[in-house]
Amino acid sequence: GIVTMSSKDFMDFLLSYIVGFGFLILERMYIGPLQSNAFNWLHSAVVKAIERLKEVLGRADKTRSSDGDGNQISGEEATETLEPLIGSFASYSCDTLSLLYTPFIMIVVVVFRDEAEITKLYGIKESDMEFYVLFALAIIP
Repeated sequence: GIVTMSSKDFMDFLLSYIVGFGFLILERMYIGPLQSNAFNWLHSAVVKAIERLKEVLGRADKTRSSDGDGNQISGEEATETLEPLIGSFASYSCDTLSLLYTPFIMIVVVVFRDEAEITKLYGIKESDMEFYVLFALAIIP
């Protein structure tokens, strides 16, 4: 993106792009799909810890039902068949759209270099901006 354009040279820019792309792949393959499971586990662990704390302090309710929350979570997981697919599609669509509008934004920054002052603030050379625009156009397909 635009933040990586403040690299010292094009090789640093390319390296930061590759690292960012690697993080994107890790997020899509491992972090994103397991995120809801991790939050569900964390929620159930916190609820159990609060219940145990109440028991230790002697304030536990006598009318507490056993495993009520666990059954509800498993019922929700059974009905979530389309929502993860829609979430992945939305993520891919946003990434594709950003590939399309990034060259336009870079061209606007090049044309209005003095007015935008982004290149001056980050110390980006005008010759480097040409490479960044060409790179942004080359990765669209």
